[in-house]
Amino acid sequence: MSPCFDEGRCRCNNITADCSSNNGSLTYVPRLPIDVQVFNFSSNNLSHIPDEFFSNVSQVWLLDLCQNGLTSLSPRAFQELQNLTTLLLNGESFFPNLKLLLLQNNMISSIKDPVCLPNLANLSLSFNKFLTFESNTFGNARFPRLEYLALIEMEDKIVGIERFAFNNSQLKFLGLALNYINLSSQTVLHDDAFGGCTGITAFYFDYCVFKAACLLGQAAASFTIAVIIIVLVVFIISVTCFRYRWHLRLVMYEWFHHRGLQEGQLRHFTYDVFVGYAEEDRKWVMQELLPVVEGQWNLRACVHERDFIPGKHIVDNIADCVQDSRKILMVFSPDYARSEWCQFELKYCQCCVMDRDEVLVLVLLHETESRDMTSAMFAVMKTTTYIEWANTVDARDSFWGRLSRALDCVISY
Repeated sequence: MSPCFDEGRCRCNNITADCSSNNGSLTYVPRLPIDVQVFNFSSNNLSHIPDEFFSNVSQVWLLDLCQNGLTSLSPRAFQELQNLTTLLLNGESFFPNLKLLLLQNNMISSIKDPVCLPNLANLSLSFNKFLTFESNTFGNARFPRLEYLALIEMEDKIVGIERFAFNNSQLKFLGLALNYINLSSQTVLHDDAFGGCTGITAFYFDYCVFKAACLLGQAAASFTIAVIIIVLVVFIISVTCFRYRWHLRLVMYEWFHHRGLQEGQLRHFTYDVFVGYAEEDRKWVMQELLPVVEGQWNLRACVHERDFIPGKHIVDNIADCVQDSRKILMVFSPDYARSEWCQFELKYCQCCVMDRDEVLVLVLLHETESRDMTSAMFAVMKTTTYIEWANTVDARDSFWGRLSRALDCVISY
């Protein structure tokens, strides 16, 4: 080779130009003969490649950048290299922290030894010119942490995938969609092409003419799919059970306790009336309702904060107290609609109403918009005549008169 630039810093021979081993003294690509197609720029301490760095050698198809200690690339560093098919980038210090590399829509046809990207996790080489994937092309030695690999829609037909081409235990996703793999070629898909890919969980082969070869085998693949389905079913059941946990507790209680006695049967009731209300309506219950119900009418009322048994589960307390009360009085309000426990009480009381006629007494303490009601409240309001509270003399007299008639059978008992 003869010198072709600046005292022998570059040497040329036919289509080859060698500007290597200048160790930092050559910081740019000089203007070289137009017929240069193979360009060696290795060992030049090139840590960063700026935009259009290779504009003077835009015709090359092979570029050697080995042993430069590269740490960064500008977005248009290789923009001028429209004919590039082979790029050599080996070197222990080449992008040691690089995790994402997108090289789609180029003309890359092969990856040669010894490329090593120790921390690369995501690599896209889609829309390039690979014809054959050689052994260990994407192996652990080159890409020890590679998890995502996209090789979608290569420009030419893929004529072969050799043994252990994807020998990488870290690989989790492999995309080979929209490719035509020529199975009639002498170098066809090898049975061990995916040997070593023990961690792979997702293949993307849509619209790909492809000879089936799964490293896991049919039995292992079926087992994996079955496990995934079971996990999904368990997850859905768990979410559903959590969403309707109070309804399920109610069903379980009824199933194990069998407490649905008919009104006509002779039995002893501990309470005359069970009062269900929201905590925010406690003042009205204590200062207005109970003084009349218990003081004037001499009835035994059941209210949760006073009569529930300490240490007993709240669901059991609700069920036992409702069953042990002759009448059920619900105090509806916007706060009642927002209370989860109140809605559970209402659901349970609706079941009691089905077994015991005319047991439910409904009081509307505050006006509640239908859009704010739960479906259970709305259904009860539509099917049960309710007594509305208002804080005027006439309205109060009307309220107590209607409530006494609703509880008449209990008062006169």
